[in-house]
Amino acid sequence: MTRTSRTATVLAIVAVIAVGGILQVPAATEAAYTDTSNSAFPADNARLLQLTPAPESNNMPTAMQGKTISVAGGDSYASVAVDTQNNWYAWGSNANGEFSIPAGLSGKQIKQIAGGNGHLLALTTEGKVFAWGLNSMGQATVPAAVNAKTIVQVSAGSSFSMALTSEGNLIGWGENRYGELDIPSEIKGKFISQFVAGSWHVMAVTQDNALSVWGASNPTQNVKTLPESADWGRTIVGLAANYQVCAVIFENGAVLQWGTAAGGQIVNPAGLAGKRVKQVKQTQGASIFLTDDGQVFRSGSSSPTIPSTISGKFIDQLFGTYRGVLFLESATR
Repeated sequence: MTRTSRTATVLAIVAVIAVGGILQVPAATEAAYTDTSNSAFPADNARLLQLTPAPESNNMPTAMQGKTISVAGGDSYASVAVDTQNNWYAWGSNANGEFSIPAGLSGKQIKQIAGGNGHLLALTTEGKVFAWGLNSMGQATVPAAVNAKTIVQVSAGSSFSMALTSEGNLIGWGENRYGELDIPSEIKGKFISQFVAGSWHVMAVTQDNALSVWGASNPTQNVKTLPESADWGRTIVGLAANYQVCAVIFENGAVLQWGTAAGGQIVNPAGLAGKRVKQVKQTQGASIFLTDDGQVFRSGSSSPTIPSTISGKFIDQLFGTYRGVLFLESATR
């Protein structure tokens, strides 16, 4: 194992209209909201329940009620979601043009949405990447080399973006202040099976189960120092990252977290004992865990809290944001 290291008003949107090269989503009253997505792949037959970065209110578009949502995500100002009929919904603030969905996405099946500090990424089922929003560091300008390949996963940091090709290679663009785009030599040439971007760091796992973490050279961030006590011989099946934290999920459903975090964020909740975790989403101050029996757990003292609206519901999937989480309820249980 390599040892390196959102008050928003409601938007009613049933369909979007192509205008001037973009899909225009009606603008809501802008409101402050901060989040960054590292979205997971969509679940079938699921309904979006709630986004919860407390203490903000998170009213989603009424047009979404009763819809089957296939994928969702958000950046530091807005959240977006797509239903199974390819209708887009957006809410929050349109500070960076987040409601202006690229026209090229019209009619496309969306596999994944991710977002950074003001920009959004969308990955289609055809393996093509679209980006929009804040582009101060080129983070929303998709390089030609990216869409010359078939992309299987995307993720976004604060001001950078990254894509994983079907050939197991990573391509990054945008800010490189902390070496976020510099793939470590020890995994170059190896097939990367999955990755995730934190605010200023990246985690990746190779096909032979080697984990590497890079970027975030700020000495107060301990993300690149892997816990020595961990059994790194176990197969890694999931990753999570955010501001100054990292997490891995092992094949047995166990979770390991590390980094610099206050309020017990990186201490797994006692309720996880005996559970198999299938997803973790880390925010600035809290970690949210989803187990294979549809239960949600939380660690950390900061927002977001787990909303009471999900009590007793079977949750299929989490979509993570910088300060909150989108929950997808099972439509079949």
